[in-house]
Amino acid sequence: IYSVWGLYVLAPVLKPFAMWLNGNLSWIFLFDTGNASVAGGGTIFTAGIVLAVDMLAALTAGDAGGVGPSPPGEIAAAVGGVGAWGWLNFTAPGPLTAPKIVQLPAGADHSALAIALKDAGVISNAAVFAGAAALQEMRHAKLKSGEYEFPAGASMDDVLAMIIRGQFVTYKVTIPEGWTSQMVVDRMNGQDFLSGTIDKTPDEGTLLPETYVVTRGYPRQKLLEDMAAAQDKYLQAALSSLDPNSPIKTKQDLVTMASVVERETGVLEERPVVAAVFL
Repeated sequence: IYSVWGLYVLAPVLKPFAMWLNGNLSWIFLFDTGNASVAGGGTIFTAGIVLAVDMLAALTAGDAGGVGPSPPGEIAAAVGGVGAWGWLNFTAPGPLTAPKIVQLPAGADHSALAIALKDAGVISNAAVFAGAAALQEMRHAKLKSGEYEFPAGASMDDVLAMIIRGQFVTYKVTIPEGWTSQMVVDRMNGQDFLSGTIDKTPDEGTLLPETYVVTRGYPRQKLLEDMAAAQDKYLQAALSSLDPNSPIKTKQDLVTMASVVERETGVLEERPVVAAVFL
């Protein structure tokens, strides 16, 4: 009766999980649907589970009538044991003894990310991590590739949370006031964490002096465009705050006035006083 129950009840219940394993881990013989057929389609893994339940029932059957524990109870115990082992591994401190920066490749799925992390010495068990990551993806979480700095002792739980949040390593690009556009371009070309080339040097006064925070691989041209957009927004806000009777009417008027003030004094604290003369 256990064999019949396993074949026609348990196997169909396991089939969706077996098919998921086939889709993600078909390179493992046990999970390839081409290797076995159980109750209308399954894997050697499915067949093994059914056979294990059948054998377990037989081994634990009592002498009186051969009646043993219910199959669902056996499965729950087995799954619970595997789950507890996986959870302990997933939440245990990881193997890193010091912080480590790792670049996770773009486009990699959860299995590839798990292997990359295992190879980098960040996690101890790629299978457990891949399984947990797959469950998070089923809950619509996104795994974000990029550059990460994983702390010493980070558990797989910690590592996965960082990847889902996209907690990348960040870099600062600071543009001081008074710099020319060419000076900005030169600084950006000297930052090896940026990528790509710059189409042309922007016009003077079109880039906002500020500190910009980016991640590795951020395009230089895109960062210039961000600076220009920030400058435009800043000028628009400044223009809107002026008295309607002010001689300053356009954004270009503001840029010109700022250049004049910078030439008049190099002392930051004196610039509002000098600007007031023109306003």
